[in-house]
Amino acid sequence: MKKTLSIVSLFLLSLTTVSAQVCDLPSAFEGNTGANMTVMLTPGFVSSLNVSASDAYLVALSADGSVVGSEVVAGITQTALSVWGDDSSTDETDGALAGEAISFQLVDGGVLSDVTMPTPVSFTTNNMVPQLSAASLSLICEPAPSCSPSAFEGNTGANMTVMLTPGFISSLNVSASDAYLVALSADGSVVGSEVVAGISQSALSVWGDDSSTDETDGALAGEAISFQLVDGELLFDVTMPTPVTYSTNNMVPQLAAAVLTEASCGGDDGDVSGCTDATADNYNMDATDDDGSCNPSVLPITSNLNSGWNMIGFTGSEPKNVEAFLNENSLSETFLIIKDVSGSFWTPDASILENFVPGRGYLMFNNESPFSITFSDSYHTISSNLNSGWNMIGFTGSEPKNVEEFLNENSLSETFLIIKDVSGSFWTPDASILEKFVPGRGYLMFNNESPFTISFTD
Repeated sequence: MKKTLSIVSLFLLSLTTVSAQVCDLPSAFEGNTGANMTVMLTPGFVSSLNVSASDAYLVALSADGSVVGSEVVAGITQTALSVWGDDSSTDETDGALAGEAISFQLVDGGVLSDVTMPTPVSFTTNNMVPQLSAASLSLICEPAPSCSPSAFEGNTGANMTVMLTPGFISSLNVSASDAYLVALSADGSVVGSEVVAGISQSALSVWGDDSSTDETDGALAGEAISFQLVDGELLFDVTMPTPVTYSTNNMVPQLAAAVLTEASCGGDDGDVSGCTDATADNYNMDATDDDGSCNPSVLPITSNLNSGWNMIGFTGSEPKNVEAFLNENSLSETFLIIKDVSGSFWTPDASILENFVPGRGYLMFNNESPFSITFSDSYHTISSNLNSGWNMIGFTGSEPKNVEEFLNENSLSETFLIIKDVSGSFWTPDASILEKFVPGRGYLMFNNESPFTISFTD
């Protein structure tokens, strides 16, 4: 079976539009249909989810989006998720069908992410599918950041009273059961608050500065006080019918209706310029106006390894210790030998090959079934240094390139005596059966000139 290994795989850029909003979160599964399969969630998988909420859970979804299983993934190192199959004794479809592909999502508090499993899951009753390596997460949506001021807590020893009469309270027209009015000093500090939901009249204490302490922790004498209304997710500036200036022990009744103006976090008009394309490298989730600055995102390079010999390019952005990399990703028994162009090698029993180097190519003998490998969580522009004579170079471009065209465009047709891949396909100035450079593959190149540096990225 082909397996996919994601190295440093947290939080790949999503190809769906990410929205800062209240997410429509799938509920945890409840029930028992009488048939299920098991998805084993190992420590390497669970830790890659990097959850923050104490009740974060993973849900399994059938092809039509129905929840067919779930499991809490917070506060544990490993667990198992039951995917429930359809109960054939009932008319309705209440679980996964035989052979149906199962997708997964992570609910982490208010944040919802698609989860790409290292090993794909198709429903088969009583089957078990272990997830032995890291997951890849793509953000779907998350709650919008709140700019609402918090309710006041404390007692500074001095205050004044703002009476909120029925005419004033009714004009606020609140909808949230915990809506509250806050009083703000000139610097924006909260100096008082009062709940205004479910009541007809009330009083708000505006707290003055405690002169016995060094810090300013309340309103100053003669300071103008402004007000805001926090009504659930909504924030309003409130113009009081009678202006309020702080004076200890004073009382200011508000006898008429208030005027509400919707407030925002983004400045006077709430507009924030930036890149609004969620698939771009420089996406700004707070931006409301696209300013044309988006840089198109490129997914990381994945290399496909066959059984036997492969020539693979290392596409990570920084050197990686070979032994540590193989151990961390349970690959120590996968390769019979790995070697570079100089003859340095790694085997399970001995090694003089210390690091994988960005842009270099490596011969790898895969002792197992074909699989795919990704060395980095994002695409990186990499330059490779070529010595005179033989070099083994990884092709680090994001898309395949025609060999002949690339060499001609970069005035390299006379530079190389021969270029060849692991299968024996070759290019020479006089003849060629090597058509394209493929991202993630390695190539032997004989440089007929002085050392130079090459980049395969436009």
